[in-house]
Amino acid sequence: MQLLYLPSNPVTSDCPLPQSNFDLEKEREHILILLSPVPSSSLSSHLVAIFDQSKETAWWRKINLGENKYRNSLALISFAIGYGILTVTWMYTLKSVRYLILHQGGQNISLVTYTPFGGNRILTVNLKNVSCKESRTVAKSQLPIKVKGHYLHYILDMRGDFKNPKLFDYTAGLQRKWRKIG
Repeated sequence: MQLLYLPSNPVTSDCPLPQSNFDLEKEREHILILLSPVPSSSLSSHLVAIFDQSKETAWWRKINLGENKYRNSLALISFAIGYGILTVTWMYTLKSVRYLILHQGGQNISLVTYTPFGGNRILTVNLKNVSCKESRTVAKSQLPIKVKGHYLHYILDMRGDFKNPKLFDYTAGLQRKWRKIG
């Protein structure tokens, strides 16, 4: 962008131009106009912003994002938000159920979940330690399944295919109440 410095009254003003861009604080009665480098026939199409130096400026115009404290703070906040999003998506991937398998005898089930890089993770638990938080017929898009002793719920997508819905409802689809010891 080109920097064009004009006095507030260009016809009558005999004010000299400042020696550098940092002398603008001394020249409060002037208007600073920033022009874009794109060539055009009219001056109004070049005009990007007008700043009146005589008025009180807002706090967000006063801060210099090039200063170390602002630059480092913004970098730290950006990395924290990025790693937070990465953690949430990683946890969602680890808790999404790919297959739910009932073992022979009906005492154990295996939860096959996704991993972030495309593999499978298999968790085999006793059926007593699995509680479905709502009924399969009531759930709209996802069915949360809680495994005792594991952090967060496992998520079963309702768009999947239930091969034997009645068997699911009477085994893994039951809501179980656990006693808390201690």
